[in-house]
Amino acid sequence: MSIALRADWYRRFMTFGLVAVSSVVLWGCGGGGDGGSSQPQAIPLTVPKATCGPTDNPESGLQGQVPAALRASGFKGFNCNLSLVAQSKGEGASWQHAWFQDKAGHNCNYYDTSSPVNGTALRTNLGTVVLDTTNASKPTPTAYLTTQSMLDPWESLKVNERRQLLGAEDGRNAAGTGQLDLYDLSGDCRNPQLLSTVTTGTAANGDAAALPAGQILAGHEGNFAPDGLTWYSGDRGTPKKYTATDISNTTHPVLIATWTLPQLVPTTVTTHGLTISDDGTRAYVSQAGVLGSNVDLLWTLAMSRSAPPIRKYGRSARSCGGTAGKCSTRSR
Repeated sequence: MSIALRADWYRRFMTFGLVAVSSVVLWGCGGGGDGGSSQPQAIPLTVPKATCGPTDNPESGLQGQVPAALRASGFKGFNCNLSLVAQSKGEGASWQHAWFQDKAGHNCNYYDTSSPVNGTALRTNLGTVVLDTTNASKPTPTAYLTTQSMLDPWESLKVNERRQLLGAEDGRNAAGTGQLDLYDLSGDCRNPQLLSTVTTGTAANGDAAALPAGQILAGHEGNFAPDGLTWYSGDRGTPKKYTATDISNTTHPVLIATWTLPQLVPTTVTTHGLTISDDGTRAYVSQAGVLGSNVDLLWTLAMSRSAPPIRKYGRSARSCGGTAGKCSTRSR
């Protein structure tokens, strides 16, 4: 694997850990004091079950499941400690939603709409909707972002609070490119300002050397590092891979590294969810891989100045399947 990394990126990220899992574990911290003790308290492994209000309609089956009988009888939705304040129906929504509060106190929400490749009949506005929710009882659309990536960011529409940025990559319903769009939210979040829209990994952008020969980029999942200096992507091009893009210069993002996702024959695995640790050294990735069983993978990678720039530390795999739903774990 050939990877070209810039020295400034090395200085920022000496270590990069990648964790691929197909489920998320929620951690909760109990309230209350400890009698003045300075000893660290154990963190519970599960979040306590919610106590719903008297007028709520909580889930009746497994979490996230709507039983067939309920769907057939006219399902009207579940709610627990959640009530409707207002609506802005617009023309529908798609995969992602993000929000931001600017220095003037404006509350803004951003959500993408159906990809134009799915058709535009009976639609007036395309792209990502900017919604002013400063008055929570009257959400109001203020702009529609229609640069290529904002037309269908798939699962990459994200906000970085530290640098006050809105970002998205070109998903285009699984037929996108390596294009990355960045907007400035610092002035007025109700009117994002375009900083750049570039197709990474190309000669025109000056970063073609960072993309191994013969590989193709296609946007899907993306996220900022907490410091807002790097954009990471769970790329759905060929082959499936994770990428890092230097956005320290927001007017000229530059692809700096890729890591090809190993395949587990006969299971086909692909990239998916992506979250970066608070210190910016690890990526937690939900990796999809299903063929008769669900496969969870744990990969640990590290970056260094010496070759090779990306080193694999180890792998742990957990698979669940069969009629009994039994799981097995193996490491190496």
